Amino acid sequence: MKSLLFFLFVLFLFPAVTLKAGVLDSLISGKKYTFRTDNTQYDAEYLSSDSLFYRIKREGKILKVLKSDVLMYKEKIPEAYERINSTDTIKFVSVETKDGNDVSGQIISRDTISIVLKTGSGVIMTIPLSQIESITESNIEIVDGEYTIKDPNSARLFFTPTARPIKNGSAILSVTELFFPMVGIGITDYGTLVGGISLIPFSNSQLYYINAKITPYQSPELNFAGGFIYMNATSNNSNGVSIPYIVTTAGNKYFSFTGGAGLSFTGSNENEVMLLAGGEIQTSNKSKLILENWIFTGRKSSEHNFSFAGFRVYGNKLSADFALFYIWGTKSSGWPLLPFVSITYNIDVFQKSK
Repeated sequence: MKSLLFFLFVLFLFPAVTLKAGVLDSLISGKKYTFRTDNTQYDAEYLSSDSLFYRIKREGKILKVLKSDVLMYKEKIPEAYERINSTDTIKFVSVETKDGNDVSGQIISRDTISIVLKTGSGVIMTIPLSQIESITESNIEIVDGEYTIKDPNSARLFFTPTARPIKNGSAILSVTELFFPMVGIGITDYGTLVGGISLIPFSNSQLYYINAKITPYQSPELNFAGGFIYMNATSNNSNGVSIPYIVTTAGNKYFSFTGGAGLSFTGSNENEVMLLAGGEIQTSNKSKLILENWIFTGRKSSEHNFSFAGFRVYGNKLSADFALFYIWGTKSSGWPLLPFVSITYNIDVFQKSK
């Protein structure tokens, strides 16, 4: 019987003790680890150990943690590496290095020392984590085996908001018709806030615009949103124009439709329902055709429905819109179409991990 007990000890307990000793020997002085006890978790730098204690450095203080209290420990992964793990489902990322370079590609392997990135042209790059300033989601993706770029300005058509939100943590800087700058920001994964004011030279009055939008339902082929638009002039003492609205965008990468409705309040008895219908057709890797129509249901303003027709060209961060604008019912002997130009730049303001 004693021989059997000794055999079981050797078979089960001795290997466990040996394994634990091997784990202890694997700790490397100077590296950061997470030590977990019954009541506390320590994220600290490992210094040394003896038969009873771990010596660790946490927030500039040297601490001793009793080994018997430690339930488990593991190496603390650098923040940049954690950011890579959080983008596992994203096919392409944009990597900014500490020397200011920015490269987009697909992460094909990684460890705690470096990442291996494959660019769109097939170049393989190894980038040390110590040289990475930030890793953010890129607008580049693979569709049907081809490298394509997602529209960075998909939160709107030309003037009208779509049901798609601005990406969380991103901001847009836009200039429309040279004299109307706008700024927009993505708030969480659902909220979008856009505002702008005209800068017309020598004018005593400027137009300002605010649009707050919530997108509660999002999927690759269908988005639904609701929001509120307010417009007024700086020299106008009236209540301006308030438009609560709902909008939906349905489709895929190659074609999508946006439809919506809003109720215009002007502080008078001329409130009316406004309808929106628009669409996007992908024409190449970096361009699309866009059509946008506004329909006013009021008796008087129905003669002044208007439409945009044009195209958008874009890259990973920058997009440019070119369109012709037409007001239905306008009686003029001259050229009836007005040009529309808008430039938008996207910034990943709050997505950087350092």
